[in-house]
Amino acid sequence: MIDSPLLTREDMLELLRIRSLTTLDAMVRAGEIPPPQRFGDSRRLFWHRATIDAFLAEKFAVAPPLGNTPPDPKRRVDARRASRAQ
Repeated sequence: MIDSPLLTREDMLELLRIRSLTTLDAMVRAGEIPPPQRFGDSRRLFWHRATIDAFLAEKFAVAPPLGNTPPDPKRRVDARRASRAQ
C-alpha cells in the first residue's frame, strides 16, 4: 500500500495495476486519468493521492456494479398484466 500523499509514476503503475510507463503516459494523453504536476523545481511529476482517489471514485461510481442491478418494478407489473390478459 502506498502511504505517501504524492504519487510517482511508479506508484501509479502499482495503484492502477498496469505494467508499462508507456501505457500510463498514453492514459494521461487520452485524458483517462488526470495529468501529473511538478512539485517545486523538481523534474519529476507527481499526482496527489486525494486527486486520484476522488477521480477513481467518480469514474467507477457512474456505472452500477455488474450483476447488482436492482429489478425494475414497472417491468414486473407490466409482465403480470400481460400474462393475465392472455
